[in-house]
Amino acid sequence: TLSDKIIFGQGTKLNVDYTL
Repeated sequence: TLSDKIIFGQGTKLNVDYTL
C-alpha cells in the first residue's frame, strides 16, 4: 500500500506492493 511504501521505503517493499 502507499502507506507501507512511505514507512518501509525499500525497493523490495515497493516491488511487493506492485506485485500485489
